[in-house]
Amino acid sequence: MRRFRTRAVYRVSEAQRKLAQAESGTSLRAYATAVKIPRRRRPIYEPTEKRVYNEVIKSRNIGLPVRDSDVRSWALQFAKALSIHGFKASCGWISKLKKKYRLTYRAITKVGRKTTKTPADELAEHVFMERVEEIVTLEKTHPSRIINFDQTSVLLQNTYGKTLSPVGIKQVHVAQPPGEKERFTVGLAVTGDGQKFLAAIVSKGGVKTAKLVIPDNVNVFSTRTDWWNSKIDQDWIELSFEQDQPEPLFLLRDHFPGHLKFESAVLLDERNVDQVFVPKGMAGIYQPLDVGINAPFKANLKQAYHEWRKERTEVTAKGYLRKPTRQDFVNLVSKAWEAIRPETIENAFVGAQILPEPTYMLSVELVENHKQLLQFSFSSVEEDSDAEVAEDPSLEYSFSNDY
Repeated sequence: MRRFRTRAVYRVSEAQRKLAQAESGTSLRAYATAVKIPRRRRPIYEPTEKRVYNEVIKSRNIGLPVRDSDVRSWALQFAKALSIHGFKASCGWISKLKKKYRLTYRAITKVGRKTTKTPADELAEHVFMERVEEIVTLEKTHPSRIINFDQTSVLLQNTYGKTLSPVGIKQVHVAQPPGEKERFTVGLAVTGDGQKFLAAIVSKGGVKTAKLVIPDNVNVFSTRTDWWNSKIDQDWIELSFEQDQPEPLFLLRDHFPGHLKFESAVLLDERNVDQVFVPKGMAGIYQPLDVGINAPFKANLKQAYHEWRKERTEVTAKGYLRKPTRQDFVNLVSKAWEAIRPETIENAFVGAQILPEPTYMLSVELVENHKQLLQFSFSSVEEDSDAEVAEDPSLEYSFSNDY
């Protein structure tokens, strides 16, 4: 009987199943060749691959960028240590490595300032999480009273970086208005149950808002710069919160200097709003807007600009495309903010470890029985609900301590 070569590995179970159905008892190798069962070669450099992959993960965990050149350098270093001769870490080998371990180039979505946490960072994180647990679990605060605010910078001409084009074209030309891209600041605020505050647009250059048609879900502020400052922060607080609210609100914000002013703290205290600061350098982990809302909002804004540009092809006297006006930008922001769904907001609070579960995870049966808006409670369901439903503890909306 002929022996199998050690370098060939067959899918034996598949071959045996097919052989059982075959009329003649041909050998495994002959039948595998006849039906073209694919063979997989044993990886020659598997120890090197595993070590390189571990280095990639280690570098990414501390926020360091990794390129193909880094992979090649590590591979050659490990191959030498393992006494593997003739290994070159070619482009083909790197391509197969990335495919095998599901590695791909990604656009950088956030730039951090630190690679490791200091003891002070760990202490601040612990204090913050204890405060969140106190608010959510011990005080049983309803998600509608937990608010997150953040400001983000956006472009007036928010274009895509890629376009479809025939293969072989050397230059991919895209027409855009002349001049530098203008930036604006948009302040966004959301609650844990999926509600949205008015989007606050900060316009540069003292634009007169009286001439603008302001949509219902937008506010417009004007300053000499295009960034959020302490004066706008105070105006936003006065417009967003009423005086002497009966139940306390909790406002999660980062350590932006405009949020730390004494005047803002006084205004919030007068409105029964407790400001909770996210630890420095951890907004991307514990701030819901950074975790799961700012990115889809900017994607919606880019899509809105793309649709607007397709319909606005008029040019100036010199043949340039016209820039969008302030009114156009306000309308684009309104459209992008309206497209953010409540489920997206609730998932962001869960992803930021502020809430244990979104409110829409409540029993579907309970919603169908009432056919009306529910006022969620942490201890029981509606008092006017059926007795059988109210007595079922599985339908209660409660928090756990699992983060």
